[in-house]
Amino acid sequence: LSRWGDIASKYTSYNYNVIIIDYRTYGKSTGAINEQNMFEDTQLPYNFLLKSFKEEDVVVYGRSLGTAYASYLASKNKPRKLILETPFYNMLDVTKRRFPMLPFVDKLLKYRMESNAFVKDVDCPIVIYHGTNDDVVPLESGALLKDEIPEDQLTFYTIQEGTHHNLASFSLYQDTILKSLRK
Repeated sequence: LSRWGDIASKYTSYNYNVIIIDYRTYGKSTGAINEQNMFEDTQLPYNFLLKSFKEEDVVVYGRSLGTAYASYLASKNKPRKLILETPFYNMLDVTKRRFPMLPFVDKLLKYRMESNAFVKDVDCPIVIYHGTNDDVVPLESGALLKDEIPEDQLTFYTIQEGTHHNLASFSLYQDTILKSLRK
């Protein structure tokens, strides 16, 4: 969570409340780690939010690996919006793109994280930010995910020269993120 302070402060400076969670075995969190448990864990802070906020005021945001969890959460609830930064189609796709020399990589994967399946059940606007120079999650994987979302539900921002870790430093991101957060 300590690394998220800078990211959260961007949203709190816009007067948004932010909840960030540590998944099982991360930070001070404990418990048995498996894909389903980790997906189910995302519902806990969402339920907590709904005690103080209307669901139509909740924006679900995911970055990198968190985009699979955010997509899952949005598919099981009715948030106002889903914002994904550097998302991937699914874990198999991004792993094959990063390690093409391992043709049997699908046998090694423990988690599938199928964002492509989750976004099909999301019933709110989806905003995606992706950089052209992302060497962790290639733009092509994010573009595949984009193709799973109806055009009228999606806003896709391609940030030229953007990498996996610096999208917020680009004027396109800065000029559109507040608009993306709003209704």
